[in-house]
Amino acid sequence: MGNKEFNNEHIKVQLSNWEISPSDKVWEGIHQTLETDRKAIAAENRRKALWSAVAVLLLTLTGMLFFQSSPGMQAYEG
Repeated sequence: MGNKEFNNEHIKVQLSNWEISPSDKVWEGIHQTLETDRKAIAAENRRKALWSAVAVLLLTLTGMLFFQSSPGMQAYEG
């Protein structure tokens, strides 16, 4: 996601050539929409990070159990 997606000034520049300028209520709606989108994306990123950490932990634990339960593999541990 680029910074321009959450930048009201960028939107204002894009709309500055309009003959009829959007009202303050419209700008407030744009701002609220951008803020809602930003929060949703941040929450999704947090969920992805959490599940990635859980996956790494599970893989690590699985590997540890594998090396402890397999006597043939213990020779490779050094």
